[in-house]
Amino acid sequence: MICLLPSAAMFITVMFGAGCRELVNPWCSLANFTMHLKRKAQLPPEVAIALLAEDGHLVKLEEVTEAPSMACSLLQEQGTYVLVQVIKGKDGSPAHYESLLDNLDDQYPELAAGPMTQHTTAKPDLDPRRQALTSAL
Repeated sequence: MICLLPSAAMFITVMFGAGCRELVNPWCSLANFTMHLKRKAQLPPEVAIALLAEDGHLVKLEEVTEAPSMACSLLQEQGTYVLVQVIKGKDGSPAHYESLLDNLDDQYPELAAGPMTQHTTAKPDLDPRRQALTSAL
């Protein structure tokens, strides 16, 4: 059995709290990835989270309806993301998002001004390295 390891380029940076920057390997199941981020940010397991990319796209981590997938299928290699909390709307109102990075306005004013409504869903995984890894598991 051949097991391919991710290159260093596959790591991403997730920012939260008072300037915390966490280097994270997204080559794992989406469930493990979100659990790790919640643990690092000291969030309770029931809190829903998402990631806000530098270009303003919101990557929803917990609303993927397909079979369990790899976190790397949703994220850009070497990307930098802000951890956000998803606050579910009541009585059918849409969810809203709250940055978990202190001083988002100072660090990323263009992101703080955006509505955080664009989102990314799982895309087909065309990378043969990931397909080999997934089929080997």
